[in-house]
Amino acid sequence: MSFFDELKRRNVFRVGFAYAVAAWVLLQVVDLVLESIEAPPLVMQVFMLAIAIGFPIALIFAWAFEMTPDGIKKEKDVVRGQSITPQTGQKLNRTITLVLVLAVAFLLYKQLGNQTPVPVTATDFVQATETTISQQGITEAVPVTIAVLPFVNMSSDPEQEYFSDGITEEILNRLAKIRELQVAARTSVFSFKGQNQDVRKIGELLGVGTILEGSVRRDGEQVRITAQLIRTSDGFHLWSETYDRKLENIFAIQDDIASQIATALEISLGINVIEDSGSAKLVNPQVYDLYLRARALHRNRGEGLLEAVRLFRQALDIDPDYAPAWAGLAHSYNVITYYISKQQLAGIGDPIELSLAATQQALKLDPELATALHAMANNLLDQNEWAEAQDYYERALQLDPDSTDIMEDYSNMLLYSMQLDAALKVADRMIDLDPFVPIFQQVAADMYDTAGDYEKRDKHIKTLMSIAPDFRFPITWTLRVYF
Repeated sequence: MSFFDELKRRNVFRVGFAYAVAAWVLLQVVDLVLESIEAPPLVMQVFMLAIAIGFPIALIFAWAFEMTPDGIKKEKDVVRGQSITPQTGQKLNRTITLVLVLAVAFLLYKQLGNQTPVPVTATDFVQATETTISQQGITEAVPVTIAVLPFVNMSSDPEQEYFSDGITEEILNRLAKIRELQVAARTSVFSFKGQNQDVRKIGELLGVGTILEGSVRRDGEQVRITAQLIRTSDGFHLWSETYDRKLENIFAIQDDIASQIATALEISLGINVIEDSGSAKLVNPQVYDLYLRARALHRNRGEGLLEAVRLFRQALDIDPDYAPAWAGLAHSYNVITYYISKQQLAGIGDPIELSLAATQQALKLDPELATALHAMANNLLDQNEWAEAQDYYERALQLDPDSTDIMEDYSNMLLYSMQLDAALKVADRMIDLDPFVPIFQQVAADMYDTAGDYEKRDKHIKTLMSIAPDFRFPITWTLRVYF
């Protein structure tokens, strides 16, 4: 008897098929239960791993053991003439048939019950997000709102946090280029970093209908990115994908994730997404890594600015044509004197001149880079060139109309130049986009304090205190906050 025939005789094929079908049904039920109790993704991964490990064990057991009237025995201890494997095979056939019936019933339940959408295709997302208004027989698409939550760093090295943050921002920026799509601002979504809050609550706070969340696991030059799109009204998953790539293709991964989401939105809303031919430009992975680390230090301010400058320069030593690093260097030099003493700055040159030189180089390499135009506006403002600074702020906002970082500096410039009404409009827009940033609430409160609108000033102060109780207020304010 051949090995293949022996596998059939011992019912190894039947056991394998029955195990696979039963495992699939079990995973579907488990997934449904875990979603209803909002269990973390790790629980489902543990179930999948356990089932995967059990499959070869089941096959080995079917090969080595046999059911007999006296119970389970080793196959080698069973006399061939007394074997009941044919009867056992018939029982397995009936078991497989029953499990298949359950599988079909479960699929019908999902399709007809319409209670648990399958989170895999753009079509599902279209059906979930397409909203119509039927008044007067008119069908109108409602704009889709989305927030990109900070991707979780799953790497063994906690210092890779800057890398997962960078991935988050790049995907956010890709989606923000779709005009019909309303994307929650970076600083607002990053205020939820490290908080294990219900996506439905986050969606309510940010005012968005969908949330993109995920994780990043980096191991040397390999990176695994998992992304999933969730409907905030009920917490159900609409789309998910995992990417295993080499770090050298990180920009292609970012474009791929954003493109798949954009495709679903495009079908749903009739959005014509214009691809940015330069968005997937290949950048030296080491340069990109240094840039992300430097930018993270810059945003934290303090003495870390010295290290940020060093890392920006190290990136530019490798690739002197990387405009974002020049712009980042310019911004760091622009604020470094507020945080670093003159003694610590000795030997690096005049930060003001260095900032201007870095800004000019960034604009030479990329005249349409919003962060570079922003840096030039800040430099001109420091030189009291108000009119030119305003022009650069406005050009930067034309390229990146939802940048609250630009709005913060621009609104202050408008206030200093006595354009109070314009400053209030910019501040209001900044708060609408990014309400969870303490400094933004302080800027808005300062605007309304200057305007003499103390009711709105106090409203912003209350909001500020709720999100940052230890924030230090300007001592010249007369606070009228009632609890």
